[in-house]
Amino acid sequence: MRLPRMVELFGENPKKGDLILIIGFSIVSTLHLILILYNEIAAISLIGQVLIVLLCIDISGGVIANLTKSTKSYYIKRPKLEKIFIAIHIQPLILGLIISGQMAFGTFIYLYAALSTLFVLKMRHHTWHKTLAMSLLMMGIILSFLVFLDSSRLMMLLSILFLTKLIYAFGVNHLD
Repeated sequence: MRLPRMVELFGENPKKGDLILIIGFSIVSTLHLILILYNEIAAISLIGQVLIVLLCIDISGGVIANLTKSTKSYYIKRPKLEKIFIAIHIQPLILGLIISGQMAFGTFIYLYAALSTLFVLKMRHHTWHKTLAMSLLMMGIILSFLVFLDSSRLMMLLSILFLTKLIYAFGVNHLD
């Protein structure tokens, strides 16, 4: 299925089933987040709430999209775009600004995810790069809990999704 102007999101030839899973997961996970963390989200300004919903859709959808053959093939053919992709994913920094007191956590997540993903991409010709990616992902989650345990549940959840989106879903060559 050709989707003009959305090639960076879904690759050049996304399958219908992949699109259904990407969109379905992003909607369902965002609705769960809103329902379960309603009080935390309600304490944020209206503009912040809208941004959080959009960021949740983007981050959760990206976890699934980056696992697809179409998206992975698109970026493997364009190594310079891989680095741009990583650099422009500033969602944790935006979340850190929106959610009171979370800037240090947002900065940590952004830097940890970017550096880990670049390392995984550098090592992807090794057979163990998937194990490396999962190790870095788990270490990022462990450090998040140990250092930022008192952070908001919203920030923690979106940070875990973000780490997964970049380090494992984007960094790993799932075509092997």
